[in-house]
Order: sequence, then structure tokens, then C-alpha cells
Amino acid sequence: MSDIAVERYKTGVKRIVDVWRAKVDGPARKLAKLDDEIADLQAKKPPGDDDKKRLAEAKKAYLALRQQIESANSELRTDLMLFEMPAKT
Repeated sequence: MSDIAVERYKTGVKRIVDVWRAKVDGPARKLAKLDDEIADLQAKKPPGDDDKKRLAEAKKAYLALRQQIESANSELRTDLMLFEMPAKT
């Protein structure tokens, strides 16, 4: 492998990872906030009707964000598999 081919490969992989990071960063931050909110709502004894409703909505949003992250992870895996390594010379 020539040095140029190796550098192109490294640059391509870095670009793919940067795209993945951009897709995951926002949902991951929201996920952390929702995790704290869910923990706070579950800690309330006894929970009120509003708390139960907010907990259900938070769990639904949490699952949607997890799905977005899992989708981005699958796309990353696919992109890396399809990205060809330079031929050995």
C-alpha cells in the first residue's frame, strides 16, 4: 500500500465516523436528559396522574431516541463495510 492510499483510507474512515458522530451527538444528549427526568419521575412516591403521564411520554421519547442511535450505528457499520481498503501492492 502506498502512503497516499493509506492516507486516503484514513481520511475516508475519519469522514464516515464524523458523519456518524454528528447523527448520534444530538440524540445522545437528549437521551441523557431524558434518563435523568425518568429517574426523577420514578423516584416520586406516590406519583400523581401528571407524573405518570409525563413518565409515559418520557419513556416513549427515550425509545425513539434509542432507535435513532441504533439506526445511526447500523449505518456506520454498513458504511465501514462498504468502504474499500486500498489494495496491497
